[in-house]
Amino acid sequence: MDLMPSTVAHEQSRYIDKGKIMPLLYTKLFIYQTFAGLAYMEKLLYFHRDVKPENLLVCMSSGRLKIGDFGSAKNYKHGAKLSSYQVTRYYRAPELCLKFNYYDPTVDVWAAGCILAELLTNRIIFYGANNRDQIFKILRICGTPTIAQLSQCVPGVAVEDEILATNFPQADWLKIIRRYNKSITPVGADFLHKVLRYERALRLRGDEALKHAFFDSLRNPACRLAGGTSLPPLIGINC
Repeated sequence: MDLMPSTVAHEQSRYIDKGKIMPLLYTKLFIYQTFAGLAYMEKLLYFHRDVKPENLLVCMSSGRLKIGDFGSAKNYKHGAKLSSYQVTRYYRAPELCLKFNYYDPTVDVWAAGCILAELLTNRIIFYGANNRDQIFKILRICGTPTIAQLSQCVPGVAVEDEILATNFPQADWLKIIRRYNKSITPVGADFLHKVLRYERALRLRGDEALKHAFFDSLRNPACRLAGGTSLPPLIGINC
């Protein structure tokens, strides 16, 4: 097994200490590998349930990433009742915040999207003080979900009136990210929009996520890491 001497959390903190944001190349590379790893886990009918920067192990010199800490991982069985009190709060999908017990591997996809937004802004994007506050932080950025969206997110769950009464506009990810990072493009904002959505079945994942244009620059043979090192192989779900 390869030695992974650092984590995404540690490397990001180094950039924050310097008043900088992680270069977009590394952000794309790490997020690509995260989605590839999650897709492979889902293929094996497992999901992680604690995807966060501290659990993404990296080697900056090689650009490689591995998902670590499988203490909360679970075999996925469609329709099985699960504990909703999973995933570190800031990366917790809305269905978990709303105590839906029949969730699926798309909770990991949501968490990975939160990490991408965090790497692009140097800020935890949904910084809730507790589980209830967390859902309102999501609402303020992603917008108030429609009844149709809620039915696809938490079918059968009685959502409290205070949530239904909110009237927050849908997220403009390009505007949100550009407050902190001018390098984001409409393509990157599109990827975030397709990952951080209420409808669980519509969250971008698997081959569709890996083939998204946000990662096109990684497929350029001339693309190199700092110092001219070649990128690690872009392994898909059939690894």
